[in-house]
Amino acid sequence: METGMAPGDIVIGYGPFGKPMIDARFGIYFNVSHCNDVALVAVSRKGEVGVDIECPRAIADALEIARVHFSPSEREQLSNIRNGDLNDTFLRGWTRKEACLKATGSGLALASSALETGLCTERRTVSFAPLHLPHVVEVQSFVGPDSEIYSVASLLQAARLNPVRRAR
Repeated sequence: METGMAPGDIVIGYGPFGKPMIDARFGIYFNVSHCNDVALVAVSRKGEVGVDIECPRAIADALEIARVHFSPSEREQLSNIRNGDLNDTFLRGWTRKEACLKATGSGLALASSALETGLCTERRTVSFAPLHLPHVVEVQSFVGPDSEIYSVASLLQAARLNPVRRAR
């Protein structure tokens, strides 16, 4: 992707909730996540993106964390898993939520329990309203070569704020 600048001259800034970004005039959107020595990077010219990656591991308090961060439906699905897939299913749900929230630029500053992304790997379109502003995000999850669980989200529609002029 061309910016007309030397790589060292491109300034990376941060949004109000910590999302890294490049000057909007370039029309380049990106997001980064890492786990141990594995990095996941998404770059787009079509709009904001969010990614998250988690390395497989045991999550001792997965159901407790889910009570705070997962929707009622997701919590119910998670509580019904009995075949040892709890950790992977939890991490898949977590990466989906984080990727969606990162695509909006809000990160985990918002209540992730209000965002129902599902616990599957399939592509899903999710509508939610962080800070009462409607957003539509598409998210999909994958399993990497070393069993990493990663999710990629793209912002399809974001709320637009129209300035209000004061009557004189």
